[in-house]
Amino acid sequence: MTWTRNRPTGLVYIDREQSLPGYTLFCTVRGKYATLLDWDGRIVHRWHHEDGIQHVKILDNGNLLVQTKPTEEARGAQEIGGSAAALLELDWDSNVVWEHRDDYMHHDYQRLSSGNTLFLRWEEMPPGVKEQVGGGHDHEGDPAWMWGDTIREVDPAGEVVRDWCSWEHLDFAEDVICPLESRREWTHANSLEVLPDGRWLISFRLTSTVAIINPATGAFDWKWGPEFEWKAGLDGLSHQHAATWLEEGRVLLFDNGCHRKRAPSFSRVLEVDPATNEIGWN
Repeated sequence: MTWTRNRPTGLVYIDREQSLPGYTLFCTVRGKYATLLDWDGRIVHRWHHEDGIQHVKILDNGNLLVQTKPTEEARGAQEIGGSAAALLELDWDSNVVWEHRDDYMHHDYQRLSSGNTLFLRWEEMPPGVKEQVGGGHDHEGDPAWMWGDTIREVDPAGEVVRDWCSWEHLDFAEDVICPLESRREWTHANSLEVLPDGRWLISFRLTSTVAIINPATGAFDWKWGPEFEWKAGLDGLSHQHAATWLEEGRVLLFDNGCHRKRAPSFSRVLEVDPATNEIGWN
C-alpha cells in the first residue's frame, strides 16, 4: 500500500515476479467498506454496512465476518484503538446473517470449527489488581479503574460459553506496562489466533509480549517478549502486532519497535521458534 502525488488511487506498481497471484481483501479502520482486489488492482467486489466494517475475515462458507465501528457509550473504551461494538457476518450482498453485540470487544476474533466464536474484549479488572500492576504512567484522561483483556467464547445463539481473564494468569513482576504508555489498560491485546492443536496465540502490545494459552487450563504454555534480546544485541519486542502461526511451528509477527530502550526506533518482521525462543529469520 502506498500513496503517490501523480496517481493517488488505483494500482501504482506491480512486480509480477515478486508478488503472488490471487485476491487481496482489505478495509480501513472505522470505515464502512471492505474491498476485494484482483492481481491487477481491479475492484472485484465491495461489502458495505452503515455500522462500519473493520478487522475483516473471509469464512469457509464465503461470508465475511467483520467488526463494526465502536459505540459511543463504552465508558471510554471506545476511544482506545481497535475498539468495536459488534461482530457481523455478511453474505455476498452485505446482508447480515449473524451478529453478536458487545460494546467492549476489540481488535481480533476467530470463528471456531464448532461454530462458536472467540473474541477479545476489555473488562474492568477487580479492585486491588490495578495497584499491583507495574509500569506505565498516570494520565489525566485515564478512568479510575484499569481495563484488562479477556477472551470470550460465544455460541451461535450469542450465549457465553467461557471467559478467560488475563489478570488471573499474568505475572505482576514480568508483565509490566511500557513506561511511555498510560495506565488505563494493562496489556492491550491486539491479535488472537487458534493454533492447529486448539491453543490460543495472543499478542499483548503494552507489555511487548506474545504468548500461547492452553484453553483447557487457562495457563500460559509459552511467553516471549522484551526480556529476550535479539542476536545483534538490540532490544527484544517493542509493541508488536499480528502474531501468526506458521506451518513449520514458528510464530511470525510484526515488531513495531516504537519504544525501544537501547536503540533508535525501527520496525521488523521476524519468526521466533516457541520451542527454543530463537529468532530464525527477520
